[in-house]
Amino acid sequence: QLENCSVCLGHIGFEDNPIVYCEKCNLGVHAHCYGYPLSKAIPEGDWICQRCEFGAEQETCALCPMKFGIMKRTTDSKWAHLACALWVPEVFFRDGKGKEAVDTFQVAPRRWRHKCDFCKIPQGACMECSEEGCKSVFHLTCGLERGILLEYERQKNGRDIVVSFCEKHSMVWRRMNAKNRKGIIRARK
Repeated sequence: QLENCSVCLGHIGFEDNPIVYCEKCNLGVHAHCYGYPLSKAIPEGDWICQRCEFGAEQETCALCPMKFGIMKRTTDSKWAHLACALWVPEVFFRDGKGKEAVDTFQVAPRRWRHKCDFCKIPQGACMECSEEGCKSVFHLTCGLERGILLEYERQKNGRDIVVSFCEKHSMVWRRMNAKNRKGIIRARK
């Protein structure tokens, strides 16, 4: 049984947001990270994630080449990691509160054409390093394995800003942020 939430990678559960484990795959998720049905109520007995419930354990994520991990159905009957759905630009949930119906139709066509700099597999939708002039592209899951830096901020106008950096620029921004502690998004303004 993995201790971390498979979506946010956090390792601490809370009374109102515990980490719940799938009885079949043993992967854990915070109730709020997973969405429906856990966001409505934590089951008394065993809980089975959507992917295991549908018998889709061998399905590959539509947004990266990985099979392992917590996924939900997409609007075109594929599967996507919740983490990929939350971080890959232009992906959204038709039911945002329940984190249901992952919609990948608005993903920029160039993302589907990239070959990941880390795994070299031309499959899924790659993110781009947010550093101006950098051409590095990567799958979210490949980047997370290498410790890439991600930051998200919801603006007052309701728009979301997401930044992601390749390995090289993640190190640069970590050093800079350690000094100024403003956060990457604010430091870039």
